Amino acid sequence: MNTPPRRVGRRPAAARALTLAEIVVSTAIIGVVLVAALNAVGAAATASHKLNGRQHAVLLAEQLMNEILLLPYEDPVGPTKACSPESGEDGSNRGTFDDVDDYNGFKCSPPQDGTGAGMSDLAGFGFQAKVFWVSTADLATESGVETGLKRIEVFVEVDGLPAAELIALRSQAWDASQ
Repeated sequence: MNTPPRRVGRRPAAARALTLAEIVVSTAIIGVVLVAALNAVGAAATASHKLNGRQHAVLLAEQLMNEILLLPYEDPVGPTKACSPESGEDGSNRGTFDDVDDYNGFKCSPPQDGTGAGMSDLAGFGFQAKVFWVSTADLATESGVETGLKRIEVFVEVDGLPAAELIALRSQAWDASQ
C-alpha cells in the first residue's frame, strides 16, 4: 500500500486547535457582554418599578382629590372660622368628613379607603391633603381669612419620596350653581 509520507512538525492550518490565550480572550468578551446585558435588564426593571409606583401614586392622588371635591365648600351644619375639621369629625375615618376643609392636615400612611379600611397592597405609599383660603389675586398664597375660594393640595409619597401632587381650587359659587 502506498501511503503518502506524513509531515512531522507543524500541523496544517485547518486542523489547528484553539490556544489558551484565545479561549481566555473570548471568555472575557462574553463576560463583559453578559454583565452589560444584566445591567441593562436591571435598569429596565428598576425603571418599570418606579413608573408603576408613580402611576399608582397619581391614581391615589386623583382618588383623594375627587373624594374631596365631591363635598360641599362649607360645613352643612354651619360655616366655621377655620379651615379644619370640626369637632366630632375624626381624622382617622374620612367617612365623618362633610365638607372640603375637613381634609386640611389629613395624613394617611399606608393609604386607607374612605371608610378607614387599610389598603395593604399599597405599603410604602402615603398621602396627605392641605386646604386653605386663597386670595383671588394670588391663587398660590394662603390668605388666612374666608375669601370664597379654597385651594386644595393632595400629595402622595412612595417610600418617603414625593411621587404625585395635585392642586385644585374650590369656590362657594360652585356649590350655589349645583
